[in-house]
Amino acid sequence: MLNEPATLREQVQDELEALIAIYGGDKVKPEPAHRRCTVLVDLASDDEPLPAELLLSLPEGYPDHTAPRIQLLSRYIGPFAVEPALFGQILRIYFAPVRADEDEPELPSLWQAGQVALFEGIEAAKEILAQYYRDHLVKAQAADYERQADRDKRAPPAVAEASIMPTPSTAQSQTLPCHLKIVSCDPIVDRKSVFVGHACRLKSRDDVSSVLSYLLSDRKIARAAHNISAWRWRAPDTGIVHHDCDDDGETAAGGRLAHLLELCHATDVVVVVSRWFGGVHLGPDRFKHINAAARAALLLSGAIE
Repeated sequence: MLNEPATLREQVQDELEALIAIYGGDKVKPEPAHRRCTVLVDLASDDEPLPAELLLSLPEGYPDHTAPRIQLLSRYIGPFAVEPALFGQILRIYFAPVRADEDEPELPSLWQAGQVALFEGIEAAKEILAQYYRDHLVKAQAADYERQADRDKRAPPAVAEASIMPTPSTAQSQTLPCHLKIVSCDPIVDRKSVFVGHACRLKSRDDVSSVLSYLLSDRKIARAAHNISAWRWRAPDTGIVHHDCDDDGETAAGGRLAHLLELCHATDVVVVVSRWFGGVHLGPDRFKHINAAARAALLLSGAIE
């Protein structure tokens, strides 16, 4: 039994115990003193893990007189930034749905007075978030397909794979500040498309532009179809983490790299993935390779373990 204050009723204690049994003790974190609980859920995508963090608030009148409240804490669902409307949609889960027509019967709320409803709210939130991810993924894939088709029409004749594949090595140049060291992972090749990850530890926020400029000064890298990037840097004086990302034409890819850095708690690092298009559309597999190349480069740089 959870060690709850007397103000948290046994009925609610039992409900929290049930949530721990369903989702796991490492995913459900009750905070009895604040009458709230955080829950980390997995949206169970076939492509990759899709975690989302929810906050459940338990007013003193719950469950007899007052509905619980649910909030979305995550700022990204996969690679896609959460839009304000999605935050609002999650907040409204325990409110009765709005009727489109006054003649329609009133739809029941997830919460009814005297009934516990935390599990139902969590599952409803999971459905909403999973649909949000699917909708944005379809839009991203459609936009990428159209852009790639347009690029194929204008592309020059393909060159030999060996001529575009960079040699993985530690990048060194007199134009790169001496305190910076860029590492590149082994190329990942799939259906003649090539993916190479580059990473560099940062000493200051200004290092980001130096690293990106240096990489793009390499003609082989500059010829890549996409040079997708993301970085995070923690200001030593304030502790605030600054971050940014760039898709470079590969829809949502920069957000995926930013999400990877966040999940790995990586700071003071910039990661770039260069992709040379081999003439065959890879579909969702390209995101898997982008992620793998980025992770390999981050491991080489020591930014993650």
